[in-house]
Order: sequence, then structure tokens, then C-alpha cells
Amino acid sequence: MIYENQIVLNRGDYTSCSINVLGATVTSWRIHHQEQLFVSRESHFSGISHIRGGISFVFPHFGEWNMGPRHGFAREIAWSLDKGPEKLENGDVFATLSLDHNDYTHSLWNYKFKLLYKITLCEQKLIFNIFVENGCENFPFEFEILQHSLFKVPDVRKCEIIGLHKCRFRKAGKSDETQLEDRQIIKIAGKIDRIYAKVPREVTVSNMMNGGTLKIVRKNTYDVNLWNPWVHEANEIRDLGTVSG
Repeated sequence: MIYENQIVLNRGDYTSCSINVLGATVTSWRIHHQEQLFVSRESHFSGISHIRGGISFVFPHFGEWNMGPRHGFAREIAWSLDKGPEKLENGDVFATLSLDHNDYTHSLWNYKFKLLYKITLCEQKLIFNIFVENGCENFPFEFEILQHSLFKVPDVRKCEIIGLHKCRFRKAGKSDETQLEDRQIIKIAGKIDRIYAKVPREVTVSNMMNGGTLKIVRKNTYDVNLWNPWVHEANEIRDLGTVSG
């Protein structure tokens, strides 16, 4: 179903996913009526800026960018619906969105490209397939891509992150100096913004909503950004909403 700028994948049994065409941002993921994602009430949905929260699409650069907006332009502009929503025989529902190079993207990053983004809603998981096409016959380009995900949890201090042990990390926005993660279980107890390199295929986060465990399984992507601004910095992000300690 499509409602204005929202594409809704509905599997039944109160399991659904909503995608806003602005940035192809996943703004809701409900499993049996339980929301899994955090989206700020202060977010703009009119195109003034990117949507704060959910799962946003970062391309072609992660972090501060001297050629354009922070985290690139893909989350700032409207995508097109290529196919769907369509229900499969097993009950899963999918939609495919696309983003083509245009005058605006050329003004920032002068390459011809096309992004295809297939999102499939299953009974207990979301599957993302991302395809990047280079339309420059003789001009290869490098890019960074990230699904910037903000999850909803009852108490972040009780979450346990497993799968980053012995990975090297650097602090985002800092030098290239790296450190080794010596913890088998990571707990969040303050501000953190790290980029872990060469991460194993699966990372788990415990104590999600209803005490569940989230498994993040990746293929052909190797880095993971672990971010929480904590109370003071969160309150300095204007569209995040007030956070209390």
C-alpha cells in the first residue's frame, strides 16, 4: 500500500514496515504490533532535511563531507518506487526503490549511478538487498554506503552487543589510529561513536523490545558503526527530541 510519501509493507498479524520515499528511510518496523525502530517526534517529513531515526540510507559518503551534506545526499532526496509492494507465496512482502543520478547529485558528485534498494518484510526479520550500478563506462568511482539504524530499546544500558570482540575500531571523525576491542560483550554506558573494521558476518544485540535479541547479518559489507550520543549530546541535536538521564 502507498499513502502519500509512505510505502507500507503489511504481512498481516500486525507485522508491517513503512518506508518514506524521502531518503528511502524505513520509518517503522513492527513485529506483532511491537515497534523496533526509533524515529524522533521532531523529525521533518516534508523534505526540509533528512528524517531523524529509523533506518536511513547513507551514500556516497559516511560522516562529514566537504563536497556535500553530512552522510551524503541519498537520505536527503526522494527515491522512486520501482516495484511493489508485492506479496510472495510464503507471505513475505517486498518493494524495490531506486535513485538515479540527476542534476543535483551531479552538482555534488559528478558520476552517473543508479541505486536499487529491495526491502523484504518477513515474519521475524527485514531483508535488504542493495545494488549500485556505475553508469560511467570509463570512470570507476569509490563510495561508502551505510544503513544508519536507530533501534528502539527499553534501556540502552541493559543492551549487550556481541560480535565485535578482537575487531579494530577507530573513533568516528578522529584520526586513523585504531584500537583493539578486548570486550566479548559491549555495554553502552556513555557517549560512543566508533567504526569497527572487518567485523564478523553476524552481530547480536540483546535486551531489545520485549527482551528480544536482534541479529544483524551482513554480506559483502565489513564495517559497523556503533553510535549513541548519550544525554548531553542528544539534547544538542535539535530534531532528536529532549532526552532525560
